Amino acid sequence: MASTVDDFAMDAAMQGVLIGAAATALGGVLAWFGAKTQAKSALRAVEMQARAQRDDGLWQMRRDAHAVFLRSVETFRSAMGQLIACQDFVDGHPGHERARSDMDRAFDQFQAAFKEVHRERLVLALSVEDEEERAARMLGTRVDECFQAMGRRDGASEGQRMSAETALDASSAGLARGIREYVTGVRAILKG
Repeated sequence: MASTVDDFAMDAAMQGVLIGAAATALGGVLAWFGAKTQAKSALRAVEMQARAQRDDGLWQMRRDAHAVFLRSVETFRSAMGQLIACQDFVDGHPGHERARSDMDRAFDQFQAAFKEVHRERLVLALSVEDEEERAARMLGTRVDECFQAMGRRDGASEGQRMSAETALDASSAGLARGIREYVTGVRAILKG
């Protein structure tokens, strides 16, 4: 039996069915690739959002650690001023018992504030970058200088009192300058 071209010829209906099936298959493949690309893009967007939220959370934690540390330094400065005022009053009114108990309380607050500065600096060190921790350490050194100057002032004899007062004034000015430098430096780092 001889085959003819007519045996292999497709009628128009069969051609339409095959073209439709091929188009449907091709459309399905293209839809699958499109869905896969869209899913990858959505996943990347979610990852970017999660990373941004994480970075924002870390930035907020760093900022809060600096704020708490700086507040402890300001509390120390305030306690130092209160202690100086109490000591000066007691020096001018030696028999005043209430002033003496106020001075003892101010001394306890001063020591507690000093310890708090160093505790908060250690906590800050866990939360920040090395450069920020170095800035906090430098400010902590200024606090140490004030603490030591207060000790020298308290232990000074009458003849050494003026020299001790001058040293305390210098360390207090150094602390104020250190606070300004710390705030400026940390602000620049956090904006960076």
